[in-house]
Amino acid sequence: CMFRENEAQVTFVLVVPVIKDKRDKPVVSYTGDSVVLECKLKHTPNTWNWYKANNTEKGLINVTANPLNYKIFINGNETKLTVLNLTEEDSGKYICSAEFDIKSSESYVELKVLSYTEPLKPFIAIVVEVIVLVTLILLWEKCNKPQHDNSFNDVCSEQTSKLTRDESNGVENNTTRQRKLEH
Repeated sequence: CMFRENEAQVTFVLVVPVIKDKRDKPVVSYTGDSVVLECKLKHTPNTWNWYKANNTEKGLINVTANPLNYKIFINGNETKLTVLNLTEEDSGKYICSAEFDIKSSESYVELKVLSYTEPLKPFIAIVVEVIVLVTLILLWEKCNKPQHDNSFNDVCSEQTSKLTRDESNGVENNTTRQRKLEH
């Protein structure tokens, strides 16, 4: 560049590439499984780092300290973090950071680890509800069904016998009524 004046003023605006692989929904997996979280850029950064957010802090994931829990794969403009043998404590926000000379560019992935019984909870609740409803219906039918067997003793028999003793319909004798059958 050549300038006619001795002094010139130039403003440079330097920006780092933005990681565009941001997920709106969390990655869901189950305890004991493994999951792969990945980040990609158009440009290759100097290095990649992975962090796990703990409330307000973020802790660097050290693969050499935890080789049974984490593996990191870096290939130029992309990185993958594999979390092995998931536990519910592994749930949380994972941050991938592309480190450039100017500054870093970050993106995050939310990981949700569920136990295997978690998907069964709605099913178990429905089964319990059906059992309760069927039991109530059977008890209702049993209480309202006329009893033909004198030895039959159920939940309603005490109430039924009390009603028949107390209500005599104005008849004072205890003789049994009989119907005449016509042939």
